[in-house]
Amino acid sequence: MVDGVVDYLEDENYEEVWCDFDMDYEPDMNHQYEDFDNAIQSAHKAGYKCAYSNEAFELYFILHFQFIDQEQLRTFFFKTLSNYWDINYEKSGKKR
Repeated sequence: MVDGVVDYLEDENYEEVWCDFDMDYEPDMNHQYEDFDNAIQSAHKAGYKCAYSNEAFELYFILHFQFIDQEQLRTFFFKTLSNYWDINYEKSGKKR
């Protein structure tokens, strides 16, 4: 995760760099908590600031566009971000 940021910023100079981390729990995936923690530690070691959440990170993005103060399903988040960004968020948005 963090290696991609390092590569992306290779020729750039910024006052601050933030890495936003999201973790959607996958029952069949081993070591995901350790991987999540290690990614955050790697970002700190690289001098980056971190923001992180567990579940529904998409709400963070949507709140930049509109105010929401009610419970929503993930399908709402995926559809809303797909419309804002003109992509299929569920298929390709998480890769970005």
